[in-house]
Amino acid sequence: MGLICLLIGGMIGNVWPVNQLTASSNQATNQSRRPLIFVPGSGGTQESYNRMLQTLNRTKQHSILKITVADNGDLKVTGKLKSGDKKPLMVVAFVNNADGDQNVALQTALFKTTLRQLEKRYHFKQFDGVGYSNGGLVLTQFAEQDSHRTALKRLMTIGTPYNDLNPKASQKSAMLKSLLADRKKLSKQLTVFSLGNIVEGDSDGIVPISSVLAGRQIFTNQVAHFTTLMTNDPQAAHTELIDNQTIIWFVKRVMINRETPI
Repeated sequence: MGLICLLIGGMIGNVWPVNQLTASSNQATNQSRRPLIFVPGSGGTQESYNRMLQTLNRTKQHSILKITVADNGDLKVTGKLKSGDKKPLMVVAFVNNADGDQNVALQTALFKTTLRQLEKRYHFKQFDGVGYSNGGLVLTQFAEQDSHRTALKRLMTIGTPYNDLNPKASQKSAMLKSLLADRKKLSKQLTVFSLGNIVEGDSDGIVPISSVLAGRQIFTNQVAHFTTLMTNDPQAAHTELIDNQTIIWFVKRVMINRETPI
């Protein structure tokens, strides 16, 4: 495990058209269900979190559902929810998984409509979210725009480039400016963890650490709790972050067990 630094601040495949996805009549409403939803980064698919999910399920088995969202909002769902599972693990990926601010905005819009369908199908009103790289931007935009309707309780971003790939913290990207403009819309009950890793110099091999740390400008004094977790693991370059055992340990501790690591 790398050096850790805390900075306080049975598989089924089917397609659901949006207009056909309705509440399941044979499943009772479960107000205590609170899934953990994973969103991959650019280029990611519903399989991106496989190693992490396998590790998280070693000690306690959670249902795993994988959802791929088409541009028209149709959902392809793989997996089955076990009866009584209060903490199912869901991956929401997108057919259009290209990079860029415009596409992040599109994914955020699709995530919102997808969440409405999952709410109806699986009967939940609260969830926790893990976003890797640009997936963290999707969940952050969601938290600012729509979390009042379905309560996002805990958010973890991993290697998220809040200030794009610019190593100069003084130069704010269009994305960062947008997120800063809407930060007061964040829920005061939200708990946020921002994870980053230093591989060489001041980056994880792709994303500058200053860009990860720019999340502090968004969340500090806007949410209930905000913590930045930085590791120094040469084996956890940006593309390997979500497969790294240290990162997975953090996910299990603060997102599965809902502990506070400070």
